[in-house]
Amino acid sequence: MLTSTINLNSQIYYKQGHYQIVQLTEEVIHLYIKCFVDLEHKTLSELGDRYANQQWTEQHYLRDLPGKWKYSLCALDTTYNCIVGFLITSLWENNLHLHRILVDSDFRGYISDSEGGVFSLSERFYSILFKKAFEDHLEYFTAEVSYGNKIVRDTYLRHGYELLDEKEKLLWFIQGKKLNAQACEDHIFVEGDKNFVVRKKISEAIEYKQKYAS
Repeated sequence: MLTSTINLNSQIYYKQGHYQIVQLTEEVIHLYIKCFVDLEHKTLSELGDRYANQQWTEQHYLRDLPGKWKYSLCALDTTYNCIVGFLITSLWENNLHLHRILVDSDFRGYISDSEGGVFSLSERFYSILFKKAFEDHLEYFTAEVSYGNKIVRDTYLRHGYELLDEKEKLLWFIQGKKLNAQACEDHIFVEGDKNFVVRKKISEAIEYKQKYAS
């Protein structure tokens, strides 16, 4: 945890009690880099490949990606001045790709808001992201899932995501993102990993905005 006073030039998208969801910026990353790395390590230890294939280091968090600083978010606990969750995406062509979404296990579940409703931080992340993406006329939201992680894959499918299980669709993803990868039957093979690829139209995901966005 950090003890310095929060003084960020970052847009605040949501504020409830001692929680703030703000735009992820280079300033935020540099100020809280130890929080990001420690939270990554904690979550990977708890969830293993249900969370990610490999642990991100400082270099992963600090690297610049197209659209990263516009379409990524983090949640701050202003009482303890620490990061309790984040969503990191990048822009490719007219689409968004998810790299990381994480909520500290101590802050998962539902939180009461000032209007008597409840929400989870991950739901709030998605509602803010999809609202912004919809307003910017982006087309798809994509994500990769480890081939052995069928629980997460099925979770995406239950939420209306499409599994890219045809070569033409997988090549759309590989070529669009300029990956050094191979399209297989229902997955891609990239950097030694087998991953499912899922996608959802932003226009279809906007129900998150309507249901959760303030």
